[in-house]
Amino acid sequence: MPWSSEGDQLLGEALAADGRDEAAREVLRRAARRDPGEWSIWYDLATVSTATERVNALTRARELNHLSVEIEALAADIRRESS
Repeated sequence: MPWSSEGDQLLGEALAADGRDEAAREVLRRAARRDPGEWSIWYDLATVSTATERVNALTRARELNHLSVEIEALAADIRRESS
């Protein structure tokens, strides 16, 4: 379905798994534009982003799903990396 974000999200995840973070970011940004209310897209974007975009994506994911243990684990990893 051309309006669905699912295909882009899956492609972004595959690109990330292949180490192609820049391409993954581009595809995941498109998925987020199509479905800005899907927390897992923002989480995926945070995993392949850096600096401000990473923080913004993680913040958006947390706003959409504040009970996610995955988000909190990623946030802890980011804090450790920053120390």
